[in-house]
Amino acid sequence: MPSYRSPCTGVRAVRDRKPGLFLLPTRTNGVNLNHLLVKDGWWWHRKYAPGDTVLERLEQEARAAKKGLWADPQRVPPWEWRKKK
Repeated sequence: MPSYRSPCTGVRAVRDRKPGLFLLPTRTNGVNLNHLLVKDGWWWHRKYAPGDTVLERLEQEARAAKKGLWADPQRVPPWEWRKKK
């Protein structure tokens, strides 16, 4: 069987928010992917990582710059979208 080496390092569950949901701080090539997603406007941090000041600042900057989902004036938070399904 061939071996596989993942490019991701530093994956660990830090918080069980509710059964089956974990916040995973993931690094790839030294980049924190959670930070990258929030910085580029593709992730809400408030629901899943409240109190993280780095993520809060990155989200505020992404909102101000209307990056990613913040460019859509009718965006729907994922937890609200799931309630409707």
